Amino acid sequence: MDLIERYVLGELPMRESRALEAAASADTSLRARIDELQGGLERLALLNAVPPPASLKQRVLKAVESQARESVIRPPVIHPASRVADFAPWIDRPEMVRPADAGDIYFIPFADNSDGASALVWLVSGSPEETHTDSIEKFLIVEGSCHILFGKKVHALEAGDVFSIPLHTPHTVKVTSAIPCKIILQRIAA
Repeated sequence: MDLIERYVLGELPMRESRALEAAASADTSLRARIDELQGGLERLALLNAVPPPASLKQRVLKAVESQARESVIRPPVIHPASRVADFAPWIDRPEMVRPADAGDIYFIPFADNSDGASALVWLVSGSPEETHTDSIEKFLIVEGSCHILFGKKVHALEAGDVFSIPLHTPHTVKVTSAIPCKIILQRIAA
């Protein structure tokens, strides 16, 4: 099999493909040979094409639509440079409000997908100690302030701060502000 045939079949390494493309842009007879082989390959594919089941097109379109919809509504994963504004489409909705009669811990989930679960959480005084064995917990402080006790260290957090708790790490949260500490919380499957 010659170099041009291997190129048309997609069997050339990238470096050789680029070199052949550069040569074809300068040599019209080489470009004509490549086009001829590609056209023949297309005709051969069409002659041997097997019609797909009638329902396949609809299933493919539904899968593409579902994936597009999920990517549009999926919040970002919290990372060190995350900002509260990144989550505005999820947390600035009318239903994302803590009721006046809510208890010490109140949360509203807003996403549960393959990345993990996300919720808006309000803590009045804090949370009991917990340890996660199947998820990494990430915090983005929206309002107020708190201390996260993680291992033997105390981490002071305020609005805009991001913090992550690794697997198998006991931790607790103590609110240090006069107002409830409002947190975007994500549990990312590990």
